[in-house]
Amino acid sequence: LQMSPKSAVSENRLKKKYVGLCALFALYSHIFKETSNTAKKVFREIYELHKRFPLVYFRGNATWNSLNFLQKSVPSEMQRVTKLPNLNTFSKEFLSKLESEFPLKVKALYLNISRWLVHMESNISDLRNRVSLLSQGLTLSNHVSNLFKTMLYLHTTQNKGLRSYYVPFLFQCTEMLKAIEGSYHRRSSMIGESISYMIKVVAYSIQLVLKPVYEKLNGLKKHTNATLDALAAISLAIQMLNGCATPCRRIILALALHQVVQSDLLNEQDMTLLDSYIAKLADISSLQEELSEATNCDFLFWNRELLPTYFSDIYNHPDYANKLQYLFAALRDIIPVFEKSVHDDPVNFLNHYTKEIESAFDENILSKLCRQIETNLRFHVHSQQEGSVKHLDPWKNGNSDLSKFLKINPLKFHDLHIDIKAHVAHYLDETFYNLNTVALYDWQTYTEMRNLAYQKFGLTLQEVHLPGQTLEQGLDVLEVMRKINFFVSAYNYNMNNQIFIQKSSDSKTLNTINIQVIANSIRTHGTGIMNTTVNFTYQFLKQQFVIFSQFLFDDIIKSRLLKDIRYFKEEREKLNNRYPYSMAESMSKDIMKLGKSEDNMTYLEKFRVLITDIGNAMGYIRLIRSGGLLY
Repeated sequence: LQMSPKSAVSENRLKKKYVGLCALFALYSHIFKETSNTAKKVFREIYELHKRFPLVYFRGNATWNSLNFLQKSVPSEMQRVTKLPNLNTFSKEFLSKLESEFPLKVKALYLNISRWLVHMESNISDLRNRVSLLSQGLTLSNHVSNLFKTMLYLHTTQNKGLRSYYVPFLFQCTEMLKAIEGSYHRRSSMIGESISYMIKVVAYSIQLVLKPVYEKLNGLKKHTNATLDALAAISLAIQMLNGCATPCRRIILALALHQVVQSDLLNEQDMTLLDSYIAKLADISSLQEELSEATNCDFLFWNRELLPTYFSDIYNHPDYANKLQYLFAALRDIIPVFEKSVHDDPVNFLNHYTKEIESAFDENILSKLCRQIETNLRFHVHSQQEGSVKHLDPWKNGNSDLSKFLKINPLKFHDLHIDIKAHVAHYLDETFYNLNTVALYDWQTYTEMRNLAYQKFGLTLQEVHLPGQTLEQGLDVLEVMRKINFFVSAYNYNMNNQIFIQKSSDSKTLNTINIQVIANSIRTHGTGIMNTTVNFTYQFLKQQFVIFSQFLFDDIIKSRLLKDIRYFKEEREKLNNRYPYSMAESMSKDIMKLGKSEDNMTYLEKFRVLITDIGNAMGYIRLIRSGGLLY
């Protein structure tokens, strides 16, 4: 109770002992029914402490309220306290004040911790400064942890809903705790090599405070019982400081110093220095335990319903994507608690919690991120179309840099390994492949989207390696044979590659027939289909050659051809054995005078189509032969 209220370390240590102090006074009241004036004075001081510690957090969801405890344990003493406020009224007023100050407190702590981190990462040679820096880190972490727990569990105990506005500030507290823990870890080599020297420096500082008192008492000629007790206590304290600062030695040191304090041999300034040095000695000598307790975030497990809200906030602010590393580090603090489970297999706890975290993260960040990146790529690829560029206007739709999520390191929790960049790349690979197989004609669009994904987001996507045509066997030989007249007019023949390509189609795909298709058909129907196809095509060619002969032996066509032949033979030398273009153009105009057919084609054009059909039919026979050889 004599500790300074301005000392953060002392306040945190007093908070740990406050529960025991209240319980001790309740036990005293039950044993001694009538309390003295001193006890009443002590109780009033205990009661006043509830203004500093309205709530004490134990573990999990277990919290302790001093007013409720004292009201139930020592109601008579509570009645003696003047101006007793309503218990619920005080808690509501305290929470209302905390809500208004909470964002400002978090920002102030953030600035202090940022300043501390800069000093922590620098090279500090002075041991006293190192001691102060390490102790300050524990103080800041205790402040942050207490602020988080008080804010959250006051809402819980009062059954008051927590506004989503405060959720980012709450998780910012966990980020600061993990940042402090990470800084200690990075500087562990420096701490390890100098911690024994730092303990000696703090012990020497305590001895400097006690040495004048020791010399004063030792110089007295006459000693009373009180002075002898004080001298013995100081001698014992100095002796304890000469050795290693083990927990046993620190307990003996604390008992000896209590005896010195009661003798009123130290002034207020020395008392303040002594309290500060004792706190630093406790912090440095048990640094690992103190740091683990101060930065432990296992309470997030009992408040995991806040995770979806925080994940959504992170997604809406991609610049904060790096905070996810600290969050997952905080979520891992519950694993040692699970491993101590005896009523059920710890693996079951870990698996269920891992699935819960994975589901919340996938629903609120991963799935949304994948869909938005895909949409962004589509808008960019189709931005040349009218209206599409409006969706990319940063002044209307914002300018969120989604690549920040792809640049963070993989997130880990137990056996859960979340690589956001790999997950998004896999999603785009799968989506582009599935859609491309349905619409092969869009292969160029998806290729552009893959290139754009690499340029904008650094995503290396896999090539789909889809062929430029369908993977089916194509038109069957029997189907072509039955519709040979339609086939020769609807397809073009490439003589060099021996492939038929459809001229036009109502859809965005064109059918092709090559040697492999013919070989597949022969494999399906047998080699006998080859003779049948050749005979059927022969009959078709007979019909076409009849039409061919009728056209050439027409009187008008025949007379004009004979006239041109006679002229060519007579003027062969002048024409250099070349049929002149002017004569061909003149013949074409003469034939056009004969009129047009029902399909608006001249007779010469229809004759050209007839020759093409004959050539396609003969090319088809050649293709059948090549397919048979391949089979």
